[in-house]
Amino acid sequence: MPARHASPPRVGCSSHRRTSCQHPVRGKIAVAATGALVAIPSAAGAVIVDLNSRIETIEIVAQLGTDRPTPRARPASAPDPADPFDGRPLNVAVFGSDSREGANGKLTDHAAEGLRSDVAMVVHVSAARDRIDIVSIPRDTTVTIPPCTLSDGTVSGLPWTTKFNAAFARGGEQGNLGDAAACAIKTLEEVSEVRIDQFVVVDFSGFVGMIDALGGVEMTIPNDMSSSKAKLKLTKGRHKLDGKTALAFARARTGEGLGDGSDLSRLDRQHELVAAIVRTATQKSLLTQTGELYSFVAAATETLTTSPGLGSVGTIAGLAFSLRHASPSAVTAITIPWATDPRDPANVVLAPDAQEVFDALAEDRPLPVTVADGEDPDSAPSAGATTSGGEGRGSRFTHRSPGAEASAAAGRGSSR
Repeated sequence: MPARHASPPRVGCSSHRRTSCQHPVRGKIAVAATGALVAIPSAAGAVIVDLNSRIETIEIVAQLGTDRPTPRARPASAPDPADPFDGRPLNVAVFGSDSREGANGKLTDHAAEGLRSDVAMVVHVSAARDRIDIVSIPRDTTVTIPPCTLSDGTVSGLPWTTKFNAAFARGGEQGNLGDAAACAIKTLEEVSEVRIDQFVVVDFSGFVGMIDALGGVEMTIPNDMSSSKAKLKLTKGRHKLDGKTALAFARARTGEGLGDGSDLSRLDRQHELVAAIVRTATQKSLLTQTGELYSFVAAATETLTTSPGLGSVGTIAGLAFSLRHASPSAVTAITIPWATDPRDPANVVLAPDAQEVFDALAEDRPLPVTVADGEDPDSAPSAGATTSGGEGRGSRFTHRSPGAEASAAAGRGSSR
């Protein structure tokens, strides 16, 4: 790993024991796109005829250039005949767009110009189609953004060391969503040495529509939560969240009952929301109910922008069908291991064992994660759950963030 990403040694994320656990994190819309990739598995059989035109596709191969990571994993020896990717392992970058334009502007009080993304995840689909791994990249991770080639052939800027989410904004300075995705992917590939095969961008209204198409998602809220900025107010207990409430739950960062107010605590709630989407789709037999499946896929595809490889319902359905034997327990979601940035405590840097996680994605191996000592693998920890130590620790559908505990001790409820 380049020296600029080095951080002090840490303990954790070293075991390859896989367990089953669920947890809370934040992610706006990317959560829904991830939920779609995870929850569609048995879906492929339905015939949906008019949805391809709803998916906007953008080709960004030219912007990414030829100096890219070399694929390291092998395809499956006997791929499913329905699999449009011939059993090849896939790394899909999923971005949640922060755009306030159009219908999205009605879902937030806070105006913001330009293309922005506060959510970035790599969704890995194994070659054997028996495992889905999700790795979240904190928006406040200090990285060096490389010069980004735009669709008009110009190059945007010199190398720039800043927060990871600035890559999407830098590429999208001219309002081109493909340029924004290309710059973020270029940065991600340089940081991780993982080849990204496809990408998906989802926006606020798309997230709301997908949750509502599911009929809402049921979640157990561990404590009272409220955030005026995110328009969130939930009491402790069991709730069925509609699309707007789920969006608020995913977006909320500062307020009561939301941990230390950091992006890392919000990532935990996003992972829990992914788990709820998968659980709801499974319990409702969504994938065998043509009417509900149509509504869900229509809501999803109407607001997606993707690479051409994921730009048709037939392709998505074929990939989903090839995953029909994967169970919800085969889904792992973590936040990449991190440590506090010594130059700026409001940011984080990649921990040394982050490369171990990236290598697992590149080589199609199970993620090197474990449940924290003493943790019930079937429970969903409360928002902001932490252990002591100073760095982030990943586990299935959970992210243990000791760094958040230190921040909370310094000033609970403060904004980062």
